[in-house]
Amino acid sequence: IDSTTLIKTVVQDIYTELAPGITQTEIRYTNAKDSPMHVFLLAVNTSQPGVFIETGTALNKDSFSFQTIPQMVTATDVPNHKIIAAVNGDFIDEESTQSPFPTHGVLHKNGVVIKGTFTDTAQKPQQGLSFFGLTQKDTPMIDTRANYAAVKSSLYNATGGGVILIKDHVVQTQTIPTIDPRTGIGFDDNGVVYMVVIDGRNGQYATGSYGMNYADMAALFNALGAKSALNVDGGGSSTYVSRDPGSGTIALRNLPSNPGNAPRQLNNCWMVYLSNFLVSNYAGTGSAGLTNGSASSATFDSPEGCAVDQNGNVYVADKDNHVIRKISSSGVV
Repeated sequence: IDSTTLIKTVVQDIYTELAPGITQTEIRYTNAKDSPMHVFLLAVNTSQPGVFIETGTALNKDSFSFQTIPQMVTATDVPNHKIIAAVNGDFIDEESTQSPFPTHGVLHKNGVVIKGTFTDTAQKPQQGLSFFGLTQKDTPMIDTRANYAAVKSSLYNATGGGVILIKDHVVQTQTIPTIDPRTGIGFDDNGVVYMVVIDGRNGQYATGSYGMNYADMAALFNALGAKSALNVDGGGSSTYVSRDPGSGTIALRNLPSNPGNAPRQLNNCWMVYLSNFLVSNYAGTGSAGLTNGSASSATFDSPEGCAVDQNGNVYVADKDNHVIRKISSSGVV
């Protein structure tokens, strides 16, 4: 991005390999208006063995609650699920009558559909417009809410988003000029996922960074070679956490635009992690119910334990249905 009109003078450019297939670039520069900028760029190659991306939730639950992203990371950073980095995800629907507040858009977590709808609010027309997701094989996808239903069943992890910045290599025209702290997600033709966090509101919160508008975000992702990219929650929600490859310490890296630069409590995020295990959905749709049939169409309600017999049949304690379910070795429930 050094060759774009976004940057006038580079002050600092620090490139770090956090893990094989995962790199972090921290850039401080002045923009065309001589304003200071502070940007973190995370690049994740999901074709690298053992590298995965998933949605994170407060308390690691399949429901809505609130924690800071450092707290969410702490709850899920365990052996064979080593968190390398995390950024904030979808907007929070603060006009909702639901408590705790849900997201504006959809939320899928490892095959479980926590929220499968988008919420309209006239006060915030730039929210609940799109989604970013990955299939179970970590193929990234960005599209409008109108096309969500057609691909819903293939999304293993997903969150809603705001304005689309680039779609299929076409930079989208932006009509909102507001400059704010921002977080964006995109991917290139090789499936490399880019997560960008831009600090802002320097005058109010001493972040050392001016902020960015949607048009400049699109230019940034375009310079990275993004095929598609979108904006997610920003402002005081923009948060970036990563693990130092030397010390192994996970820490907040950016300066959120909140009092004391403290991270905001949120209900969702995106996490990048390493694992020697490949986790997949064995049975169930992700929606609660008591339906038998093929493993891909059957429904369960809070399954908590399982056992396997010598013939490969799996027995599941379907807690809230108060029954024991059998999944045959041929995949029939």
